[in-house]
Amino acid sequence: VVMRFRGDSWVDIVDRKGAHIERGLVPAGTERRYAGGSVAEVTLGNSSAVDVVSGGVAVDLSPFREANVAHFTVSSEGRIGASSD
Repeated sequence: VVMRFRGDSWVDIVDRKGAHIERGLVPAGTERRYAGGSVAEVTLGNSSAVDVVSGGVAVDLSPFREANVAHFTVSSEGRIGASSD
């Protein structure tokens, strides 16, 4: 999973064991890459300023967005899905 930040955004990235991989503000112009299977859940603030790519395909975050905060899961195969919240 690749995330490219076109604007400042806060993130909360959680691994399969429930531990926070990253949590905090990410500045504009930053790119983050996470190995397949390492990420379980993602929350992105200011999500309209973040481009997400999974498996080389751009992900439309609109189904996972509410009030410009996107929350989604990532399967062990890298598929993006709705969170169970």
